[in-house]
Amino acid sequence: MIFRGYGPLPAVIAVEGQTGGWDAPGQTRTIRLSDGSTMSEELTTVERPRHFAYRVIDLTGPFHLLVGGLRGAWWFESEEGDSMEGARTRVRWRYAFEPRAMVTRPLAAFIVKVLWRRNMQRALSLARKRAESVAEGRG
Repeated sequence: MIFRGYGPLPAVIAVEGQTGGWDAPGQTRTIRLSDGSTMSEELTTVERPRHFAYRVIDLTGPFHLLVGGLRGAWWFESEEGDSMEGARTRVRWRYAFEPRAMVTRPLAAFIVKVLWRRNMQRALSLARKRAESVAEGRG
């Protein structure tokens, strides 16, 4: 898994109940976290090979007190590298949290802007390393 947790944010330990091949809108799965909490994830857009989007709802655990859900999206853009690197792919990952209440917005904003952003950056770095290993035949 690429989400290993960060500070008080739990790691993803399992993906369960996935419907389909995770390649079409409407497919769902449950994400299980290291603190025992879960969340439901649903693909909302799939435009292979360039883009997909999803939403996360039904959060349990402490974070559900702050956030009602989130939306995320990935974009993949081919780029030419130099002759040593060959082709490269630029990856953009955007997400937006839906605060549960105005009173919890400041704490949710801190978690998202500081902790969650660092967690996502680390996950993206791990995903890159894994993709490069697979491309080089090591994975």
